[in-house]
Formats: sequence, structure tokens, C-alpha cells
Amino acid sequence: MKNFFKIGMLLFVFGILFATYTYTQHHFRGRGENGRGNQCGNCGQHGMMKMYDTESEETISGKIVHIETTQHGAGVHLQVQTNSDTISVRVGPSWYLDEQNVSFKENETVKITGSKITNDDETFIIASTIKTSDDKITLRNDEGFPLWRGYGRRHRW
Repeated sequence: MKNFFKIGMLLFVFGILFATYTYTQHHFRGRGENGRGNQCGNCGQHGMMKMYDTESEETISGKIVHIETTQHGAGVHLQVQTNSDTISVRVGPSWYLDEQNVSFKENETVKITGSKITNDDETFIIASTIKTSDDKITLRNDEGFPLWRGYGRRHRW
């Protein structure tokens, strides 16, 4: 009877450890250093990763008319005035732009390539590359995955 109890407790402890490991691997991948990054960084089920569509990529040129950093610095959004329209552009997390020494200025001319998305009656571009007169930043790889995904994990053991 004691052996059954010991085996049962051992299986219970291993079950709890496995469940904890599985949960943390799924929900905290891609967080990078200091817990930054997007939730579920490798599963592609949240945020802009799920929405980016390489088939809907287009390039726009215009001037930045407004810059917004979302709550808690989670993301940078630009309003870009083209010849025909003002377009909202989702850039990426502010911490990633800071680490890449990238900043934008109002009235700055930009050329942006990204995926044009319509979601809940809102149309915007999720940026893949942004070129200014001084610089070019690549934000996503050829498949549309953000370069900040998993950023900082390379130094972990």
C-alpha cells in the first residue's frame, strides 16, 4: 500500500512539473530579456504576428504626421500622409526600436513596406521595413515574423 502511495505522489509531482513547464514554454517564449516581447512569441496566435500576410504586402511613401506610443510602450504607431490618404502604420514594440537606435520624427519622409490589413473596419499597414532619408530598419523576416520575436534568448542556457 505504501508503494502505491509513493508512486501516486511521484506521478502527481511529475504531472505538476510537466504542466508548469508546458505552460511556461508556450506562454513566455519570445519574451526576451526582462520579460519583454509579445505573449506567445513562437506560436503566432496573438497580435500582429497572426495578422501579417505576405500576400498583401505593399509599399507606401509619405510624411509622418503623427507618432503614437501605445500604453506602457507596447507599440509604436505612425500616421503617414501619402499623396492620396492618411494611413495608420503599426511599427513594433518601442523597446525594440530603442535597442535598434531607431526613432521617427513628425514631418519626416518615409517609405514603408508592409502588410495591408483590414480588421474591425480599420485599415492599417503592419510594417516590415521602414526607410527614412538617413536609415532603414527591417522589422520582419521574409515570412512576416517579427525580428524581436525571441529577442534576447540567445544568451540563455
